Amino acid sequence: MKKICFVVKIRPSDGQSPPLGLISSFALFVILTLFAAILAGCSDIDYPPRGVDLGEVTAGQLGHGGGAEPLPEDKYRLARYDVTPTPFSEVFRFEPPMFAAQHAEEEDERGFTLTVNIPVAQHYAIGLKGRALTESAVAELVHDGVQIGAFFLHTAQEAEVLYLAPVYLPRGEVELEFRAVRGIAAADSVIIEDTRTPDTSRFAQMSRFPVSPRTSVQAEELFAYIVSQFGKRVLTGVHVTSGTNAEIDAIFAATDRRPAIRFSELTAVQGMPKERELAEDWHSRGGIVGVTWRPEAFTAGLHEVLDGGRYSAESSGAARADKAFIDTMLSSGEITEGLVQLIEELDTLAETLGELEQSQIPVLFAPFPDGASRLQWWGQQGGESYARLWRLAFTRLAEYHELSNLIWVWSGGSKAHYPGDPFVDIIAESLFSSELRSGSAAVRFGYSFEYAVNEFGERGSVKPAAVMRSGGVLPSPDELHRDNAWWAFLVNERGDFIIDGQGRLLPEVERATELFYNHELTITLDALR
Repeated sequence: MKKICFVVKIRPSDGQSPPLGLISSFALFVILTLFAAILAGCSDIDYPPRGVDLGEVTAGQLGHGGGAEPLPEDKYRLARYDVTPTPFSEVFRFEPPMFAAQHAEEEDERGFTLTVNIPVAQHYAIGLKGRALTESAVAELVHDGVQIGAFFLHTAQEAEVLYLAPVYLPRGEVELEFRAVRGIAAADSVIIEDTRTPDTSRFAQMSRFPVSPRTSVQAEELFAYIVSQFGKRVLTGVHVTSGTNAEIDAIFAATDRRPAIRFSELTAVQGMPKERELAEDWHSRGGIVGVTWRPEAFTAGLHEVLDGGRYSAESSGAARADKAFIDTMLSSGEITEGLVQLIEELDTLAETLGELEQSQIPVLFAPFPDGASRLQWWGQQGGESYARLWRLAFTRLAEYHELSNLIWVWSGGSKAHYPGDPFVDIIAESLFSSELRSGSAAVRFGYSFEYAVNEFGERGSVKPAAVMRSGGVLPSPDELHRDNAWWAFLVNERGDFIIDGQGRLLPEVERATELFYNHELTITLDALR
């Protein structure tokens, strides 16, 4: 490697009883309210008027009861970093250009290291001016042995400038490594400038209401609670092995705490009843229920599923049609068998989600995860097809089946895959452990605000950002606070990403998890009860 140095609750205070007049007024209010409810009748699911402010929703209002037991004290308090905002701008030019080749035989030809004297500890924007000498090239930035992010370069006559920001650098001499991970890149210069962390004042612009046409009281309260905590504390969560709570048990054994959110995956139809039972049990214990969904792969590609018939999936109206009409369209060649299969799977899924709805359980619903990854069949034919698939699922579940308990969590992975603000409640990312242990978490957090776009193609509303898959080792809450990377929730991976064959947390995972779950900036299950 080359080196260049260059709801409102009335509580008595101080243990005293409230005044008699207050009790009488409150009792009269309760009697009148109950009388009105008797006259009006009741439904299984309550729908509050749209636009009514639910106020500052607390964990105790999520409908789980409890709350009498004292919460365990957090072991870890916030440790603040030195951040001194100071103007800074330096350009480090290379004559001739520096080259980085992925498959170079010599180590020093795979990248280069730039040694810089940083005057003050603060956040910086690090830019790379360069171009690809192959069809495309990717160069990653590494600081202190941890990947910060990657520059995606294209073939061009003129070099392009790409930035990663914000990146926290301490005062003193630091080494920045630039390594090719795909293709061959030529770098003309590196630019380092002072910058700021994401503007948290934008959080106030968030809607407190889910996007589904009909939402239950429970779904609205949960979403309002998530929004109210955004920018203050981070909800903990974990994906579980299907049909078990193995990962939750391992976390509790290591930390004496359980995650706030249990995410399970629905795939095979036969696994749904068991997962429904476990979800109901988790909700009864005060937890938040999350569900991911992976439909079966099709023999035909997604384009064929959506556009293989005489009509497209949208123009056929199949997502809003009943089974008899869908069968008629299929027999006449208006839609494809693949589309019918997809709708049938959505209908089966709706039965399980509907049972949770009848139990008044709100669900963080995350279908088609990692849309930009070509490892998934739903991501192999580009962002537009993925966005259409998402909107079709939304139409079938939220409009045709009128499910009211869903909070829609999108993890498409790129702006091209974003279906639009009217179909997304929460924007989620998938990050590797190395990304979460570095400024990359802050970089990706900033990106998440750029996905949102409204129905007119303009910059959309601010959505809560979350991490759906963290890949194992959790970040330091102190660093999240330092970088203003206020993820709404951070959900760890399942299986051998975090536990061994005996069901224990892996040693490197255990250390980070113990800190994360016992920190004052995170929310665990006991804080929800």
